[in-house]
Amino acid sequence: MVIKVFISGSSGNKDVKGNQQRALLILDSFRIKYDSIDISAPENKDQRNAMLQKAKKREEQRVPFCPQFFHDDDAYIGDFEDFQTATELERLEVFLGLKSEAEVIDTEKQDGEKEKSDEEENEDERSSREASASKDDEDDEEEEKKKKRKESDDDDEDDD
Repeated sequence: MVIKVFISGSSGNKDVKGNQQRALLILDSFRIKYDSIDISAPENKDQRNAMLQKAKKREEQRVPFCPQFFHDDDAYIGDFEDFQTATELERLEVFLGLKSEAEVIDTEKQDGEKEKSDEEENEDERSSREASASKDDEDDEEEEKKKKRKESDDDDEDDD
């Protein structure tokens, strides 16, 4: 599935430009396929009009601000605020309809189990190293006692 991202290449609004860049950067970083549609281009007039009819307009907006997100079948997904919220909640793929919530939860569970397994493995290694170090210390002490006994026995023999 390819996501349609409606942007405005001629927007003078710094926030809109920044939001567009951020959205595309995030999509790229997640390797999510998308088509970027510049609504300021004359050849995209029909797509712009369709987007404006379906897109969500916030109370403070005269028209819906870009970027706006749609599925390739023209089903509306959301605006940048929705996108940003989904990103912050680590639910971007769910928001975009690329994964179900259950798939994301299952992945998180597997990641959590892997982290727990890694932590247990690290703890086992640490315990093993500590046990080995303790055994080495015991061996050193035993060796020291043997030397002292031998020296003591040698001294006793010299006295005889």
